[in-house]
Amino acid sequence: EPDMSWVVREAFNSPLPASWTEHIDAEGRVYFFNQVTNESTWLHPMDEVYRELIELIRRVRKAAAPQEQRNQLVRSHLLEVHERAVAHLAHWSGPYKSDTGETYYYNEGLQVSTWVSPIDEWEYDIRIRHTVLNRCLLAGQPGSEDILVPGQSHSDLLPIPNLKLPLGLARREEDNQSSARSFYTARE
Repeated sequence: EPDMSWVVREAFNSPLPASWTEHIDAEGRVYFFNQVTNESTWLHPMDEVYRELIELIRRVRKAAAPQEQRNQLVRSHLLEVHERAVAHLAHWSGPYKSDTGETYYYNEGLQVSTWVSPIDEWEYDIRIRHTVLNRCLLAGQPGSEDILVPGQSHSDLLPIPNLKLPLGLARREEDNQSSARSFYTARE
């Protein structure tokens, strides 16, 4: 599908999410490492996102879904991913200030802390999905302007759901109290 070649190029050149780093093993093979979960993989962390998107786009196009149904499928997909994100973020709390004044986050379930906001990766994931689905399924389609919300530009056909740490875990900016734990003691 020539009109989707840009998606493949984008997937190939996709930046790594914030907590991932790229490494080369002793045999010269590239692998990726997640600094928060200590997970290693041979596959780029965004590969699965792009595979899922391409599969959805092909399925919708094959069904020749009318515009309103396409709009609803894109909305449903983005909301489902948002729900996955919220479930993943359930054990995270923060931001907290370390003894040196740097911001960190803590995951009670994994018993890990990180300097990188756990929300950032999910927002990146959702932003990629939003852009690709808009461009492949909605942009330029009759009726797509009907799903604009006030103050939104035509280049952004669907609102991106906002992610927040679950209530009770997020700290308000005006909360000047520091954490009883430092970044290092939170990891123990």
